[in-house]
Amino acid sequence: MVKRARKRSIPRRSSPVLARDGAPVSGLFLVVDNAGAVAGLNLRGDPARRQGNILKVLPPGAPLKVIEDGVAALGKIGQAGGWIQVLDQAGAQGYVSAVYVRRTDAVFANKDVIRLVVNGDVTSSGGLRLRDAPNAGGDVLTLLPAGSELQALDAAAEVNARVGVNGQWLRVRDGQGREGYVAAWYTRIRIDVPPELVAQGVVVANVEAVLRSAPDPRSSEVWRVVAGTPLRVTDEADWPSRVGATGAFVRVTSYAFKSAYVGAEALSIPALDQRTAADNARVPVGESAWLFGMHDPYDAGLHANGRAGWVLFTEVTNGAGSAAYADWANRDWGVIVRLNNDYGGSGTIPVTGQYTAFAERCANWVRNSKGCHLWIIGNEMNNPREWPNQDETNPGNNPGDAITPERYAECFNRVRAAIKSVSPRHLVIPGAVDPYNARAGSSLDWFKRMLAGLDDVDGFALHAYTQGGSASLVSSLDPFGDDPLRWQYYHFRCYTTFLDAIPARWRNKPVFITETNATPTGTEPAWSGGRNGWTQAAYAEIQRWNQQPHAQQIRALLLYRWIVGGGSDGQYSILRQSGVQEDFRATVAGNDYRWRW
Repeated sequence: MVKRARKRSIPRRSSPVLARDGAPVSGLFLVVDNAGAVAGLNLRGDPARRQGNILKVLPPGAPLKVIEDGVAALGKIGQAGGWIQVLDQAGAQGYVSAVYVRRTDAVFANKDVIRLVVNGDVTSSGGLRLRDAPNAGGDVLTLLPAGSELQALDAAAEVNARVGVNGQWLRVRDGQGREGYVAAWYTRIRIDVPPELVAQGVVVANVEAVLRSAPDPRSSEVWRVVAGTPLRVTDEADWPSRVGATGAFVRVTSYAFKSAYVGAEALSIPALDQRTAADNARVPVGESAWLFGMHDPYDAGLHANGRAGWVLFTEVTNGAGSAAYADWANRDWGVIVRLNNDYGGSGTIPVTGQYTAFAERCANWVRNSKGCHLWIIGNEMNNPREWPNQDETNPGNNPGDAITPERYAECFNRVRAAIKSVSPRHLVIPGAVDPYNARAGSSLDWFKRMLAGLDDVDGFALHAYTQGGSASLVSSLDPFGDDPLRWQYYHFRCYTTFLDAIPARWRNKPVFITETNATPTGTEPAWSGGRNGWTQAAYAEIQRWNQQPHAQQIRALLLYRWIVGGGSDGQYSILRQSGVQEDFRATVAGNDYRWRW
């Protein structure tokens, strides 16, 4: 819930305050700078950059009214470390970083007639009192329910100066023609949403939001999303009038297919998503515009129509080790390399006392290798089989060396810093968690704890599978039947649940699904069915995800795996599966699947 400032009276000045250049600053308005705050600007509850005080995310171009001393605010605009107290068009008060705003002549409304909406936080008293005088002593003419629309009768400049401000009053007319005065701090200006934004049908969570089973704050929790998460609206046609209103609800479905109700005060309507398909002529060398690819170097002849895709190499680092990847990169392929301490029970990252040495080995590998600038550190760190000093027949037998989210975050931060010191523009990406493993608890909780410990990231790696070979399983929403994975989908769409948890500051980072396959079951082998449409269904699913408005873009889906390996890995080898190769070739030839930017 957005905090409201304590009620205070703001004295009216007889003449405007002047800036040093003589310009009046009463009624000062700012705008969120489109260049400096590309992904939006945080509105905070207090003037500090700390976790938990973000009230909402303001889109680029959003107008803001200064509600502190105008001269002081002017002196802070553009200054690092400065904070300005503001009011947004929906009536939310808070503080913004002075670096990301600029002065504007625009105001909240430039129409002669301004329409107001009664906020939802008056419902406890039965509604907003319409009085016959602009003070709390005036006689009550009627109660105006939350959501009521009012016509402002004061001049536009007066309305803009007073709306949402504690201690101020507005002269209004209600829908029945009754005229009187209302407390301005219980109102907001009605925002006329452009038709194209309504048609987009998407809202964005401005804060961490709880999705509930009913439009009632006491109802059970269905799902939880972080600030910056897009949500598809499944409500009645009047939903835009409720967005941003306290006490109201909007029915939504998260992109992870969780259908529920969310408090409207936590939402805003984003700008139109106008991203277009990536072009291989414009993406950097070593990346690809297309989604297609495979884990391990593979037969490039499977690609057609000039649609080069992605290839992933997995490496065990050593002191001065290196590898050559330029041959792939120079032929328009996207190249991803996963750096490991070792495999299996030897640990995908080392024990805690060896993180610095591992970071140095990774940096040496990057320094000495050409043709790659995307590096993934470790693999399925929440799975005991990837922990150091484990008995491979009984992984998890040595819990003292377990890779906890906090340990992995510490290791990753050191590795990323070391790589950035030798190649500052390279992308360093956390390893993918095992989406199904519960030996270390909920994989989603493990993922969130890892994110909380990371200094920064350049992208994300995920894994996704079906349990069985049928193409229909790709779109299945069958969940696990027991805790701690009751929230998780049993098949390919497991990837969606992790994308709902990525914080707003990293929503523009690329995502790579680096392992996917039709996993064997007790009755069928890996890749059962051969050319049965499974591969086509999987790529179509990622294309569907990427086309959603404001969806974080998945740049690659890599089939696991090409190489002929011994032991259990041998069953996954696509080199041995002509039917899977045919399915993949047909998918590439027949579909122009590209991520958007």
